Amino acid sequence: MEDKLTSKSRTGRPRGKRSDATRNQILMTAARQFMELGYDKVSLQEVANLCGVTKATVYHYFKDKGALFTESILRMLRNALARSEEIVQGERELPMRLQKLAEGLLRHSHVEFETMMRKASDVLSEEQIEQVRHQEQQLHILLAGVFQNAMDDGLIKARNAMFLAHAFMMLMLMRNQPELQEGMLTPSEAAGEIVELFLMGLIPRA
Repeated sequence: MEDKLTSKSRTGRPRGKRSDATRNQILMTAARQFMELGYDKVSLQEVANLCGVTKATVYHYFKDKGALFTESILRMLRNALARSEEIVQGERELPMRLQKLAEGLLRHSHVEFETMMRKASDVLSEEQIEQVRHQEQQLHILLAGVFQNAMDDGLIKARNAMFLAHAFMMLMLMRNQPELQEGMLTPSEAAGEIVELFLMGLIPRA
């Protein structure tokens, strides 16, 4: 029996494109599940069911759960970086730039990334961990550039740009704390609160 995704393909569509579409569907679904539920609570069977394919199809593209996790998270981080680069290039005002960056990142994250990585690290190879960390670092580098440019323009106090980038990312994790779940802020509301709080201590006083 053909997989649902394959059976819906147009007649005559090249097999290579069908294969790419199936693989991308699996990656998108897996990334969403990992980010919503964490590493431990996601199974390959669940991903297969959500994609409308068999578990064997998932194994055809990814040898195990660790490989699927690595490639799906790498894809997600690359997409997040691309979206963030567009915001940096298109938004001139620092507060709105940070607001849009924070909102975009908050909309695509539901679990605490470090907790997820710690649990996944027990089964990932050193190479896989290094790949994810390297891609994650690209977001930090982009944010550090935003803060460095703001310092150069005299918009904020002179501080270590990379430290500010990590601090900004850490503030976004507050939204996922259990005690804050009641009356939880929307990504847009949380982004506004984070940016206001963060810039409060950085804007030079007259």
